[in-house]
Amino acid sequence: MPDIGVQISPAVAGRLREAAARDTRLGAEEVTMLAQQAVAAWASAADGDDRALAALGGPDAASWLTQPVNSTSTRLSPGARVTAIEISGVDTDRSPARLDVRFEFTGHWQRDSDEGDTDFVGFLALDLDGAGPQPWRLTAGYLQRLSSWLGYQFTSRQETPEEHQQRTGSAPPTAPSPAAGQDRTFRLTTGFAEHDERYGGRASVQVTRPIPPSRAEAEALIRPAVEAAAEQALGPGDWHPSLNWLEVIELLPDRAQ
Repeated sequence: MPDIGVQISPAVAGRLREAAARDTRLGAEEVTMLAQQAVAAWASAADGDDRALAALGGPDAASWLTQPVNSTSTRLSPGARVTAIEISGVDTDRSPARLDVRFEFTGHWQRDSDEGDTDFVGFLALDLDGAGPQPWRLTAGYLQRLSSWLGYQFTSRQETPEEHQQRTGSAPPTAPSPAAGQDRTFRLTTGFAEHDERYGGRASVQVTRPIPPSRAEAEALIRPAVEAAAEQALGPGDWHPSLNWLEVIELLPDRAQ
């Protein structure tokens, strides 16, 4: 598994600082390493080697973390790619203390091998109830399609030649793919709803950057445009529009480029 940085929200980081003053095992550096190790153990289990995950969560951990809920006949195909890790919560008021880890990955179930990769989210609960070099124990976890958890569908793809023709009036040039580090143009479009007013709308922004925005980056980039569109349609107010879908399209270069 590639080295993935671990995100910690300011609120969770504050609770960890308070907890670390009483127990150094709850320090930000320590739990960051734990989250990376736990997700790496899960990734190894998804690829067929469940020894590290079994050491952390027992012999049955691989079955409930590599299979769909309520299924024993299929499992996650090897080759899942982890894209994000976050320490999403810490509870030091319970005994034992609990750490919640959320991670995102792309992959597919074996039964869906003819389909393209799907974005998933995984949840791990780790309890601090032991001693020695590994005092943490994996006690719960499950996987879910990211779109189901988010409440909206996210897609990222390249513009088709037909879409380029319609957008520019000319066929795209036959040119090599952009070199690493070269700027590329992406159009982000979303459909959103303000449910209190039963209003639905669309918003779009265009960004230039060397790599496609991740799902989280795309949501952050499009959010100001969504809020502006909602206010333009409904007037000033405390609106809370939610996304119905979000699409990132890499635009093919124009001939002039």
